[in-house]
Amino acid sequence: MPQHYMIGTDIGTTGTKSVLFTPNGQAVSKALIEYPLHSPEPNAAVQDPPQILAAVLNTVRQVMAESQIDPAAVLGLAFSSAMHSLIAVAADGSLLTPSITWADHRAAPWAEKLKQAGGAELYRHTGTPIHAMSPLVKLVWLRQQQPQIFQATARFISIKEYVTHALFGQYWIDYSIASATGLFNLSRLTWDSGALEAAGIRPEQLSTPVPTTQILSGLKADLAAQMGLLVSTPGVIGAIPV
Repeated sequence: MPQHYMIGTDIGTTGTKSVLFTPNGQAVSKALIEYPLHSPEPNAAVQDPPQILAAVLNTVRQVMAESQIDPAAVLGLAFSSAMHSLIAVAADGSLLTPSITWADHRAAPWAEKLKQAGGAELYRHTGTPIHAMSPLVKLVWLRQQQPQIFQATARFISIKEYVTHALFGQYWIDYSIASATGLFNLSRLTWDSGALEAAGIRPEQLSTPVPTTQILSGLKADLAAQMGLLVSTPGVIGAIPV
């Protein structure tokens, strides 16, 4: 029987790691690329999405090059990432903000205001604490503090959605990342109307929620070539690491 492999890629706060595994979980090859967390103003903690995408591409390329396996032996890619990031994207796909990470606390005053204005009910529906780290509170802050950017935004995504969209062309969000946004109704597995109203956004400005086992297809040819993979290589959207 020919040997097959999977690649797991974890998009972390301080770096991205890719690991080539056998089906029984044995690690064959690993690669890590680190990147900085920027603080251009007090309480800010942001990152450059293209730099993170480059780390994904290059770590996959490194494990493929080191292992010297046949690209046809790769069954697929699976992804995990840090929670609570937020990126504003314009209608033409350009980025209006960097990736605002979980560590960014500029929204803290708005978290307190939201707690006083129905926060307990939102928490009951979404399971996400009303805290500056959550995308819900970041959206309230962005709407109030940077209204021009907020109004110009066609879509709000996380760093994982940025990467998977760049690779496969679909705006999908797995249930685990969605559940950390403060915008996702845990019992209905869809965007929560009350949270959307509090944030001041429409459901079409968010990605489509899908199970963590969702298969991704249509890997872009140029990016497949950069990683040393076949265009036919599928992805699995994956979940938050535990």
